[in-house]
Amino acid sequence: MSNRIKSKALKKLIEAFNQQLILILEENYFGLYIYNSVAREEFDRKASDINFLVITHRAVTQNEKIGLRKMHRKLVAQFTLGKKLDGIYINRALIGKVNDDASPYPYVIEGRLEPDGYYDLNVVTWWSLKQEGLNIASPDIKKYLIDLQWEDVHQALFNTMTQYWDHKIKDERLFLEDEWVEFSVFAISRIVCSLKDGKIVSKGDAYDAVSLLFPQWQDVLKEAMRLRERDRNGVFDSLVVRKNQTVLFLKALLDYGYQFKNINRI
Repeated sequence: MSNRIKSKALKKLIEAFNQQLILILEENYFGLYIYNSVAREEFDRKASDINFLVITHRAVTQNEKIGLRKMHRKLVAQFTLGKKLDGIYINRALIGKVNDDASPYPYVIEGRLEPDGYYDLNVVTWWSLKQEGLNIASPDIKKYLIDLQWEDVHQALFNTMTQYWDHKIKDERLFLEDEWVEFSVFAISRIVCSLKDGKIVSKGDAYDAVSLLFPQWQDVLKEAMRLRERDRNGVFDSLVVRKNQTVLFLKALLDYGYQFKNINRI
């Protein structure tokens, strides 16, 4: 187990996770990799996820999916952090690939396994693994990603901002929902700050940076943080007002991000 994982609770969960993967997947098991806040030693029990990637030698079978679903239910029941597991299961042919290159695969959100779909198979995930990923008693993932460059990540981030998010915020009804307010504020803040700084910025650091850049939008930012931390005391008295303010903030943030079309690597 990596010495970067300081928390005993985290270590126990990840050790149990790895042991169960070996039992369920047997010869199909390639490796378990942890990235983002845990790998950066910035894990927050209240706000962070435990981002993982499991690689198999071949596609996961239906029987293996049944076993994995039972395993995740057991981990949630046995460990207080089990619900924090958030990640994907892919076969090794997809190392370095993105969702457009893949058939549906199993993924996990809040400790619950979905047997088929698309999730975080993207360039940012691979870059995070290349730069700071933790191998949990597994082959080194970095040697498979030597061709991945920041230019690839920058272009993917800019495309996500200008295509996906620019289109998404036009459907203002989405932002009546708590999930979309939280997700959009943190996701776009992280994209813009990563483009600006020339490196992948954590959600927490992006939130702090955007709070300084846009002090006039503190209410929206505080509401997003409230939702992330599951605080019941809302900032806005009206969902409609919250929706309108969120959309205006997101538009301002996207406008700010457009200036970083060209790479600014620090």
